[in-house]
Amino acid sequence: MIRNSQPFRWAGLAILTAIVLALGWSTLRWATAAFPGLGQFLRESWHRPYSILGSLDLSLRLLATLGVYVALLWLVTRIVSRLLRTQVLDKTALGEGHKFALQRVTAYLLFGLGLLSGLHALGINLSSLAVFGGALGIGLGLGFQTIVKNFASGLILLIERPVKVGDRVQVDDLLGDITHIGSRGTWIRTNENVVMIVPNSEFIEGRVTNWTANDRNVRINVPLVSLPIIKLNL
Repeated sequence: MIRNSQPFRWAGLAILTAIVLALGWSTLRWATAAFPGLGQFLRESWHRPYSILGSLDLSLRLLATLGVYVALLWLVTRIVSRLLRTQVLDKTALGEGHKFALQRVTAYLLFGLGLLSGLHALGINLSSLAVFGGALGIGLGLGFQTIVKNFASGLILLIERPVKVGDRVQVDDLLGDITHIGSRGTWIRTNENVVMIVPNSEFIEGRVTNWTANDRNVRINVPLVSLPIIKLNL
């Protein structure tokens, strides 16, 4: 029931956001009508290009449009991904790991294709982003290489599936069940019901033991400590 109600929660959040934006827009129109000088200043600030990136003029209007579009695309991606899981994948005979992998890969593809299509539909020349892409690549190589490495490792885990959700794994001295494979890290729940977040790169670069890769039946060794016998003389 919680899964099925999740898309409606996001839809309610979107409606509430739209109402807030409508109220803000009405207030802004009233303020510009009462103060004509303020309206002229806001219009000039809204359309003025503050910077140029290739042949792309960066203005407040363009940045706000991109922000709204990305937020809506993210919301639609979450709703579609959730509906795909509850209405399609949960009704199939696929395993839990296959369902999770298909859901996550579909969400990534939908968001990426939607972002590229939206930028083209907004009239943004994608070739003008080549300069930004080069600068971003340098920044990622210098300061965000760990994040990019973990993200790429997460994609490898979802595609090759050496481990999957529900598997019992051991990473170094950490033993537990995988409950979630995210874009940066994997959640492992230990026997003490403690969730540990392990970077995805450790599953690709390190040595990982998958106890349930071949069989769901697992043998666990529990050491027993012998206690000394105490005799009491009564």
